[in-house]
Amino acid sequence: MQDKIILYDISSNLMPKAWSPNTWKARFVLNYKGLPYETVWVSYPDIAALWERLGLSPDIDKSGKPNTFLPIISVPSNEGGPPTVIAESFNIALCVCLFSRTTTPPQFTDETYWFMWFRFLDHEYPDTPRVIPPNTAALQASFVQTLRSTLISSLGPLLVSQIPSKLDPGGASYFVRTRKESWAVQNLEDIAPYGSEKRREFEKKLHASFRTLYALLSSNGGMREQDIFSPPTSPIISSGSGFPFNSAGVSVDVGGGVKLGRTGETHWVMGPIGPTFADFALGGILYWIQSVENPAEDGEGKRGTGELWSKIKTWNG
Repeated sequence: MQDKIILYDISSNLMPKAWSPNTWKARFVLNYKGLPYETVWVSYPDIAALWERLGLSPDIDKSGKPNTFLPIISVPSNEGGPPTVIAESFNIALCVCLFSRTTTPPQFTDETYWFMWFRFLDHEYPDTPRVIPPNTAALQASFVQTLRSTLISSLGPLLVSQIPSKLDPGGASYFVRTRKESWAVQNLEDIAPYGSEKRREFEKKLHASFRTLYALLSSNGGMREQDIFSPPTSPIISSGSGFPFNSAGVSVDVGGGVKLGRTGETHWVMGPIGPTFADFALGGILYWIQSVENPAEDGEGKRGTGELWSKIKTWNG
């Protein structure tokens, strides 16, 4: 019988292995709440079979293929029933504290369930910190969608060619084949070739998106630019000793040497009541860039260029 939460994450050859922005969001939520869980690493070509084994029914994408993805978490029942299976990190943020006491395992793979289960989030585990404060689900969802339509839309073309070398052999082959099909290119390097005008245009769009993001976060007051872009002082992710969330000096280790914290007058997306899911969504994106771009990774084929991350840290300075 399952006795703890299981997080299904995308396998890699990195250390730490976690790298995907979407699965990092779920990992942040679980770690921040202090809920015990174990990670099951899944190679890209095995994700569809996992969905079938867990009894999930995926949507069909525009090409007519099942839309299967990670993260997925499986939450055990305290009453001996089957576990509850939840897909997509925002649903995980809403539901992770909720269904461990159910005997009938609902399935959550559609974002229309967000509001249905929101009111139960704090009820089930009132002693864990909230990641979606009351009456903010729509705001959180809007912010995450903004990140997808701005940062992700520009980052994808800039990072895609570096990702296969970070994956296991089966995952790398699957990733290259499917991305070449979706981008309609012969080589992933053709999407945004280094030194090309096409790449410079993507970088300009990304720079503009970060400027907008900085302006939004600065409107909270007290937000310093280095708190967004510099890992050692980031309110989202840090490889150092971390920083306190509040005056009590609380900090949370979110795994892989990463800690969450806050410095001085820094405010989160929701201001001083953070961190919330919106911060975890942004943190997942930043950690994704670092993981893929990291020029210090050991091992043949795993070293990133570091070029993009180096530029990002200097923008709007």
